Amino acid sequence: VDDRPAPAVHQDTRPGEGRQPPAVTQSQQRGGRGPAEAAGGDPERMYARALKAYEAGRHEEARRLFAVFLKDFPGHPLVPNALYWTGETWYDQGRYDKAGQAFARVPQEHPRHAKSPDALLKMAFSAMRQGRTAEARAWLDQLEARYPDSGASRLGRHALGRLQGRSGGGTMVATHG
Repeated sequence: VDDRPAPAVHQDTRPGEGRQPPAVTQSQQRGGRGPAEAAGGDPERMYARALKAYEAGRHEEARRLFAVFLKDFPGHPLVPNALYWTGETWYDQGRYDKAGQAFARVPQEHPRHAKSPDALLKMAFSAMRQGRTAEARAWLDQLEARYPDSGASRLGRHALGRLQGRSGGGTMVATHG
């Protein structure tokens, strides 16, 4: 069980429960539309905009758009993907602590989703990058136990072998993770 509080964008925001009004962006103050409105309220378009920003290397924009997607469409089937790609934005920027936190939500909240094995693998890679090899081994063991037939598990076995010194160049997996 994860005892960490959920990020603000994922809190329950049902009407009448004392929530604060949403922050107004500068664009909205000038009469512009927010990200969800600009996507026409279409979750697939919103997700696609966020993913496109990630693919273009605009990590902060991608995180902001994924956060809006997660807030506006919390039950959508693409939620696990949005969480995963949020982790990738942090990972790409070398923020392995934040990456690990984002990746962790995928198998915790969506254990049967196709991105869960990949998220566990990236949790292990994030731990490796921080020099936390025992934690990385634990994530790789969990990956193998929960998703033994996944492609991520095959990569995890290779990484575990390197961690245990069974093959040379022990940093290759972490470097290319």
